[in-house]
Amino acid sequence: MKTMKVFTPTGQISIAVLDQFIKNTERIDHILGSSRNKDLRSFKVTTALGPILRFYLGDALDFILAHNERHVVQIGNLL
Repeated sequence: MKTMKVFTPTGQISIAVLDQFIKNTERIDHILGSSRNKDLRSFKVTTALGPILRFYLGDALDFILAHNERHVVQIGNLL
């Protein structure tokens, strides 16, 4: 899926940004590990669009994983 031009990568990868991405990915991995035996439909998450669009926690985590996978593809394309 193509992104809006304002979000198109510049062609350079900052080490600081890459480090932060790795830290965030590790945090998500920890959250997923600790949520294995939890009911992920018992809690809803409000999105950046506000209360109009809300996800169940499990769906929100799926969205984040897919979004991060896209970033990995973008990094691969830049390299």
